[in-house]
Amino acid sequence: MTDYKEQIKTTLEDIPGLGSISDSWPASVADLPALVVDLASEQGADRRDNRRYMTEQEFYVRIFAGTPAQIHAMFEAVVPRMEALGYELTFKFDQNTAGALQTITRYAKTIPSE
Repeated sequence: MTDYKEQIKTTLEDIPGLGSISDSWPASVADLPALVVDLASEQGADRRDNRRYMTEQEFYVRIFAGTPAQIHAMFEAVVPRMEALGYELTFKFDQNTAGALQTITRYAKTIPSE
């Protein structure tokens, strides 16, 4: 089975200026700007012969940074890389946290079930 999360992380890890990419919140502001990739949902999108034929996956890519300019630069770098993997941006919102700015994005893709 393809590990789509690792595929996404590998695609995003070469973004210029990226401090870290992981499965969990950045440990410190020294890691900023940072990306956190996690599965938002996985559900059947189509059934054939009483079996799941297509699956829709959605992944969150959370962008943490210290400044609005860093958030914008990371967002502008993430979107085309996710689109190159076949994901569509379906959701975006900003949420400030203590010590960092955060933009939360969600991407969806329908894939053949394995």
